[in-house]
Amino acid sequence: MFVQRLRGLINLHVAFTTLVALLLMAGYAAVMPLLPLAPLSSSLNLLPYYLCVGVAMILSARSVQHLAGKFHRLTWIEDPVPAELQEGFRLIRQHTTTPIAVGEVFNTIWDCEQLIREQLIDYIRATVVHAGGITHLRRIFDLAALHHVRSGSHGATDLSPICMAAALHLDIAIPNFGLQEYMRHTPETDAVFPHGYHFADGYLHPSEEPGLGVDIDEALAAEYPYQAASLPVNRLTDGTLHPW
Repeated sequence: MFVQRLRGLINLHVAFTTLVALLLMAGYAAVMPLLPLAPLSSSLNLLPYYLCVGVAMILSARSVQHLAGKFHRLTWIEDPVPAELQEGFRLIRQHTTTPIAVGEVFNTIWDCEQLIREQLIDYIRATVVHAGGITHLRRIFDLAALHHVRSGSHGATDLSPICMAAALHLDIAIPNFGLQEYMRHTPETDAVFPHGYHFADGYLHPSEEPGLGVDIDEALAAEYPYQAASLPVNRLTDGTLHPW
């Protein structure tokens, strides 16, 4: 059993570090593994200093205290506890210097006002489409700037190129820009939403076209009828529902 577990950890280490090397060659400057944390601790600590790494997890504050000491040079820990449990961030803050990021589910400035004002986080992850559009998200970033909190907007592929373009324009207009999460859309999505922004050499480059620089091909979009979809239901071993 021990030998099998050791072999599994070695394989995980090799696979993870190989993936990171491929991402570096592709121009990415940051990665965020969605994998078990403890087995990756040695791999993360061996990565080059110039590589930004974040980990996403939702645990208890006590569990985060234990795990945070195992990682070094992380860019951030994302969603260490549920965003609604804001007292938990104060407890985590007392036990680690690793930057903390949260906010992709926030809808208003009041969701994050306490976290920002008390400097319990380092990156606010609110996004244009969830947090009231460009104007309201700018209010959140302005509040964050007053308290040395930087932006780190959510940018997964469930947000369209329109949202990504809006986020990018806002990113370059604020003094406290930190990071912009970016996941490539599918070729089909790019075809439906022709856009001028592009990714190269580890950076997102905004469009030079008027406005956001994104169009919509409505005729092509009609070829992809809407299909309802959602994340799988997350349950504990006893069957009870549990947050992601």
